[in-house]
Amino acid sequence: MLAEAFLREADGLELSPPLHNSRIFVQANGWNTDAYFHAFYEDRTPFPLLLLCGASEGIMYIPISKAKAVASEVFQKYWTKPSLLEEKEKQFHLFSEEMGKEYDTLTYAFVATRPFPEAYERACRAMDHTWKLNTLAFFSIYFDQEMAVSLLESVGSSLTESDVAILWNRATTPVADSFDKRREKTFIRLLRQGCTLDHFVEPCQYFEAAYHHIPSQEETRSLLQEKYGKWIADPAQAVEWLKQEEIDLTERVRSYKEWLATLPKDGQNLVRYLQFIMDWRDRRKDDIGKMLVVTYRVAERAFAEAGLDFKHILYSQFEEIGRGTEVLRSLVDVFERREKEGCAVFVHSDGRKEGEDGNFEGNKEWMESVFLLQQTKGEEEQTLRGQVGSPGRVQGRVRVVKNIDVEGRLFETGEVLVTGMTRPEFVPLMKKATAVVTDEGGITCHAAIISREMKIPCVIGTKVATRILKDGDLVEVDAEKGIVKILERFK
Repeated sequence: MLAEAFLREADGLELSPPLHNSRIFVQANGWNTDAYFHAFYEDRTPFPLLLLCGASEGIMYIPISKAKAVASEVFQKYWTKPSLLEEKEKQFHLFSEEMGKEYDTLTYAFVATRPFPEAYERACRAMDHTWKLNTLAFFSIYFDQEMAVSLLESVGSSLTESDVAILWNRATTPVADSFDKRREKTFIRLLRQGCTLDHFVEPCQYFEAAYHHIPSQEETRSLLQEKYGKWIADPAQAVEWLKQEEIDLTERVRSYKEWLATLPKDGQNLVRYLQFIMDWRDRRKDDIGKMLVVTYRVAERAFAEAGLDFKHILYSQFEEIGRGTEVLRSLVDVFERREKEGCAVFVHSDGRKEGEDGNFEGNKEWMESVFLLQQTKGEEEQTLRGQVGSPGRVQGRVRVVKNIDVEGRLFETGEVLVTGMTRPEFVPLMKKATAVVTDEGGITCHAAIISREMKIPCVIGTKVATRILKDGDLVEVDAEKGIVKILERFK
């Protein structure tokens, strides 16, 4: 099975916790390959990728070793050349600008009326811009306090472990707006132009786009109404809110700069780096969302012309869509089997790709058993240890959410959200949660940034919370120490 082949290639590499809510549609398109990473990094750590997709879930496995390796490389270069981040920002802006042009061009009308090869080629360009941007920003994916201390020692910094501990909490409180706040501001700026809700749908469709679901225009309209209805009803109040938010942002920046000036030079350099990578990891989500929308628009046209059910788009690979109507029709049985029995795609670092239709459960069980054994050594823990994502201490009942479309509906206000990682689509659950606990780690992760903004306790980087904790367990989330303690097992 492909899980065994993937593990052989990933031998000796530390695996990331499973990344749920994934799909083969664009994520199997080679974003992990040397063709992208060798253009931006000297590091040659291999980066294989395994995608498992079943009827109602999708899971991606990658080595976290790659993220840590490129993070170390960039930090060490930055320490001797702080202007490096400004150079990378220019590159980031260039790719983001190109992606924005494709998003503005690939409207529903353009996709429907231009020759299909032209629309498909432009969507491929949009994907290429996004993967370059994502690769460029990949060094921001993982960074934590332990890594900071180790890297500071390697570059000969005067900062000690205790120095880092003292400044860490404020240093990792984002000054810039989160993606959620940024999108709300974008919506209000469109509102100020006198646009009606119907005019917002296409420009804002990327707001709720995710790898496992791209909302239709009708869904987007409803979501925008639900989220921003109060601003639509009272545009003047929206403008006042926007003005106040800009005042608050200015005050945050002023306070941050004042504090920054009190730190020694090495402290300033560390804080600037932390703020930069938190902002970058968050900002790249806008471009990924836009890419998902335009590729899906093109896929919808291809499936419509082939007379196929749109539900199978996420069970196709984007390159299959580009092969023409007849090829798509010939794959109907393949798509149906992938939906019923699942599938796996193994993308090698060098770009080679292997597929296996069927055997989803077998691959999933194999990967879960190996990962869990690596992390717990076969012992079930009563206390899980991670990192502080957002400080605080609470008790609550657990709700494990791996598949947000299925388990997310069961989430109740006041529960402790336990998940592999959060993404923009998790924000409604986070707003109801009393605390957040994730498998994924690193101070730039979405869960840490949004939890700080919402001021709810968050423990990240437990690696195995979704496997050890069960629905209904009573836990204490001590996000002052990065500990989750099981107080009572649910019977």
